[in-house]
Amino acid sequence: MAKVPEVSLPVWKELYAAATEFAALEPWEIMADGDVFGVHDSATGQTGYCCVLGALGEMFALAVYRGAEGFEIHRQMQNREIDMEAGDIFSLQNCLMAEFADRGDLEKADREPVRQLGLKFRGSKAWPLFRSHLPGYAPWHLTETEARFLALALRCGRDAAIKVDKENLDLASRPGQVFCYALKADTAGHETCWEPVPTYRPTPANPVSLDSGRLSKLKSNRLKADGVWEADAFHLPSAIMGPDRPELPCASMVVHQESFFIIHTDLSGPDKPKHQALAEAVLEAIEKSGRLPREIQVRGEELAKLLSPLGEGLGLKVSAKERLEAILDVKDSMEDFLGRRHRKEAPEKRLDHRAMEKISFNLSRHLEDQKFESPEEMSRFLHESQEKGELDKTPAPRSAGEAAQNLMYQAFEEPSVLRRIKLARRALQISPDCADAYNLLAEETAGSLVEARDLYLKAVEAGERGLGKEFFKEHAGHFWGIVESRPYMRARAELARCLWLLGDREAAFSHWREMLKLNPNDNQGMRHVLLARLGELGRFEEIREIVSRYKDDCSLEFLLMKALAAFAFKAPPAESAGTLREALEYNEYFPDYLLKRKRLPRRFADRLQLGGETEATYAVSEVMPAWEKVPGAFEWLAGELAKLDLPKVGRNEPCPCGSGKKYKKCCAP
Repeated sequence: MAKVPEVSLPVWKELYAAATEFAALEPWEIMADGDVFGVHDSATGQTGYCCVLGALGEMFALAVYRGAEGFEIHRQMQNREIDMEAGDIFSLQNCLMAEFADRGDLEKADREPVRQLGLKFRGSKAWPLFRSHLPGYAPWHLTETEARFLALALRCGRDAAIKVDKENLDLASRPGQVFCYALKADTAGHETCWEPVPTYRPTPANPVSLDSGRLSKLKSNRLKADGVWEADAFHLPSAIMGPDRPELPCASMVVHQESFFIIHTDLSGPDKPKHQALAEAVLEAIEKSGRLPREIQVRGEELAKLLSPLGEGLGLKVSAKERLEAILDVKDSMEDFLGRRHRKEAPEKRLDHRAMEKISFNLSRHLEDQKFESPEEMSRFLHESQEKGELDKTPAPRSAGEAAQNLMYQAFEEPSVLRRIKLARRALQISPDCADAYNLLAEETAGSLVEARDLYLKAVEAGERGLGKEFFKEHAGHFWGIVESRPYMRARAELARCLWLLGDREAAFSHWREMLKLNPNDNQGMRHVLLARLGELGRFEEIREIVSRYKDDCSLEFLLMKALAAFAFKAPPAESAGTLREALEYNEYFPDYLLKRKRLPRRFADRLQLGGETEATYAVSEVMPAWEKVPGAFEWLAGELAKLDLPKVGRNEPCPCGSGKKYKKCCAP
């Protein structure tokens, strides 16, 4: 059993004080996950590259990536270059982490210094949890040197957040450089400077070591010819205790591609290179089975190149594949087993509004074959079905499309990213017309806007095939009301967003307009997006046409674009002022954000309060680019706000705005 490193109480005190001050500032409200700053570690001479995690609201932490290797891993994660489905991320991390977690997440060793220092933490995500991550190892407790450095990084992180918030420091303003901190000599303070991004030069892997006698023996044996085998080496998420810290064992696996039969598997520690462990596993698989495959498929060009001497020695082909379906299926089953074995209780389901559609889908299936003569009869039927629990049951799928969609409802609730991806892949195997499967893959696997666009395009095409031309003819005009159409409508909205961001503006406009034709009620709010984007291009004539179609819309985004269009078209002062007052009566918070008296948050609330400040921040973030395109718009807003503070006057008296007109014919409501 590895011993937990000893850290002196004064160092713990320093670390907890730094963590408490860091968390009190809530830097995740100020900085994005991709913002990076550097901190020099005088004890090791290494630089830690830090980022604040929490912009998405899922976890709150400071991550300190160690040296050029750590920085490279962070870069790959930001660019989504790491294969999440293959589970590579578990074994690659090289960082220190200060996370703010729930009390139940802490081990006894974590709670002991808290007790000794007499500290108290209250509430969710409030307890500091410190861990050291190394490639090939599970997270472990800090050494004293690591604790000192993490305390320094937390103090620098707090300072960086203040500079970003108060001094308008832009950590991304110098491409190819990182804003860095270093302790001043003989003082407790620090100095800052911009330094070049570190260059990571990985140590070349040693050539695979092969026993020539073993190869000769295999060649001389009468081995039966076989088909294609898949081979991969990957770290298991379940740790085993090593001499110094828990290790993530590396599983080398050889699987028959056609039958998914596991020919051989073996475990190795972090000291053995993956390609060496895999070469030995392939040799053992051949010896064990008495068969020689015609081809070995491995994941990635680099691994295929490293194993090419094995192929040459045995006279078989070693080729690279992006996905190893047989291996992934076996891993899926293995992880399910490990999860059931180690899970003490069922994991919480992920909150995703799309999963709620399953209820609507089940209800529509229960009702579609029923014929009711009155609303009361339908109500009685629903009440009786609910009491029997029938509405909670998913009807047996009538098609491959329904079976695939049921799998996607399960995926939306799945807390594990890897499981969500695997369920989406499986749904596409059941039905290639499952739009939501492509939607999820775009969310979880796309490494760029172009990749996301291509996946959303596949989702739109899949939705069109799955729904069929007759469905579009019959239901155009009330699409969203039919639950089967929603995956397609989601895909089309996201495709339009990607097209806009990639600069294909007219294609995006075409999708948004067509969505409003299919669903004029616009449950997705596409008119608000369309209004804001038209405003960015100054196309106010089209804005007024959309505004005239939705006269009863009182949402803040709509009202702000309606007011801006009135001002841009130089409408009579009373008319334009009236549109602005309409927005103010609905929401009093937006002027401070639109006039930039208050900073917009980096992360918006999960739920918006209508008429509240959360709605104001979101609406202003959407319409701000359009308002910035109209000269004088902000001055007009400030002027109209000033008029509202003027003293009350009679309707027949001169208007306080100074126009020379009577109040009733000028600014009066």
